[in-house]
Amino acid sequence: MLCWFPIDYDKKFALALSLQGVDVENLKKVREFVGRYLSKEILSVFDSAWVGNDDERALIISALGSKVQMTF
Repeated sequence: MLCWFPIDYDKKFALALSLQGVDVENLKKVREFVGRYLSKEILSVFDSAWVGNDDERALIISALGSKVQMTF
């Protein structure tokens, strides 16, 4: 079976960081993807990178909470 998403940690990390430019409108979808296919740990990294030093973004992530379904 061919896997269409990265398997090793470095590639997962790189993919998550490449997605940090997502807009608020698509954030929920991207977080679901990262949480489901990359890992909980990578989702935390993505959230931190997406928020940066922006308090408004931190509130958005907080509002979304842990509503993302994890498979790992």
